[in-house]
Amino acid sequence: MSRRKKFQKKKRKPDVATAGRSDLVPFIEGEAGRERHQRRLGVALSSREDVRDWCQERNIKFTVTNEGHHWRFIRRGKTCDWWPSTAKFVIGKQYNRGLHVHDFVQLLQQLIALFGEDIPVENTVSWMNMLEAMLPEIQASLQREEEWDSLIINRRRPFTWRAFRQFGENRVCLHMFEACEPQEAFAHPHPWPGAFLLLKGEYMHHIGYSKDRESEPEFVFSERVRPYSMYEITNPLTWHRVQPLAETWTIMLNGKPWDDQHTQTRTTKGKDLEKMNPEELQRHLRHGYNMLHGYFNSHPAQQ
Repeated sequence: MSRRKKFQKKKRKPDVATAGRSDLVPFIEGEAGRERHQRRLGVALSSREDVRDWCQERNIKFTVTNEGHHWRFIRRGKTCDWWPSTAKFVIGKQYNRGLHVHDFVQLLQQLIALFGEDIPVENTVSWMNMLEAMLPEIQASLQREEEWDSLIINRRRPFTWRAFRQFGENRVCLHMFEACEPQEAFAHPHPWPGAFLLLKGEYMHHIGYSKDRESEPEFVFSERVRPYSMYEITNPLTWHRVQPLAETWTIMLNGKPWDDQHTQTRTTKGKDLEKMNPEELQRHLRHGYNMLHGYFNSHPAQQ
């Protein structure tokens, strides 16, 4: 009588701590685990080239295997591994001492902590953190209509209603996007780094990369962005395409233009676009103020 071995699925060792709540991939109640894992992986892959550049500047060996599911970092004999979809972060193969790291911003913080204080950190400023810190000041400014200018961008889709003003060297825009069809959404690189916070509505967000400053992009990831999700673009080779599924409002913070921006970068300069009339601008700003009030009620620590 032959014996059959019983094979049991190896249980994953639970993580012992977490890096905290993620604004990049926030928890969505009722979302299936597989969808949550795919969302985490997609956000990580969208940042892969930025992480690679960051590592090269700091002499950290960075490899990605298993179709993006496994990231490894090595510096001066120290090794750590990250599995973006499950958020597991492990130092020195201590799998029973894993840390739950949800996104690449939390990942960079762990790398700095692991590899030592001698790593230069002057280029690790998060545009998302900058935007979040500025939100109270932005909300207060929305009550002062005279500080804002406007544009109605209606020569490509999605049609966009923009209120904007300078905050020092940076610009803040309050956008309202009208819904459009998938094939109408305009793919583009940005001429500057920036961060984006969605306040109301939702859109499909498609992310791609060019190999150089002249080539067309290869789109590698799509996600549905919902209220209070935040992301940043910090590489001139990054492209994205936004397709609003309903009327959608966002706040954008951007810095000064890059010297080496993509040759296909487009701006609104010289387009002779219309502006909102005073009543439209007043309604636009008031709506932004009220939406930020809702955001602060959901994120009381940010006030």
